[in-house]
Amino acid sequence: MALEESALDNDEITEKDGLRFLVNEYQKTYFENIAIDYESSWFGRGFTLVSADGNKINGNC
Repeated sequence: MALEESALDNDEITEKDGLRFLVNEYQKTYFENIAIDYESSWFGRGFTLVSADGNKINGNC
């Protein structure tokens, strides 16, 4: 996951709760049934990826 300023030609744009997500066609299948959340704790803060069964996925941002 990375922050980008603009979409490329092969990016799919999805908007949820006022946030825009850009996913390229090659990585789109990895994000099916995935929730993106934001956590803040004494360990740190950042976005987390959570699978449909509630497990956290490596690759947080």
